Amino acid sequence: MPRISPLSETMRQYRLIMWLLVGAGLIGLFEAVRGSRTGAPSAVGLLGAIGFVASMTLAAWFGLKGIREGLSEREAQSRHTIQMMLIAELGKHDDDTLKNIAGKTGPASDAARLILQGRAQQAHKGAGA
Repeated sequence: MPRISPLSETMRQYRLIMWLLVGAGLIGLFEAVRGSRTGAPSAVGLLGAIGFVASMTLAAWFGLKGIREGLSEREAQSRHTIQMMLIAELGKHDDDTLKNIAGKTGPASDAARLILQGRAQQAHKGAGA
């Protein structure tokens, strides 16, 4: 069973707003149906229908915005995980190989640069002690 990551605060807010709008839309739908079936003024039914459409449109927009936010967060988390894996793997190589990799583009070159920076800082600390 896949592990579901906890929702961020931003995603929670989007989700809450979405469900509140769905609730408001359902109230508007109820009023629209009531206005069309009973002798209620036609303005009540029309306003209910307009409220329903507006609420559902906004709910869909906030829902999609929340999904985009979640995908963006997952992508950033995946990028971080991949970078840590690359750092662990590339840390075994010598400096010349890392300099060659760092000269290219992509996640491996970023990881190689971080390793080289870390080694340079350790060498500086060792020389200063």
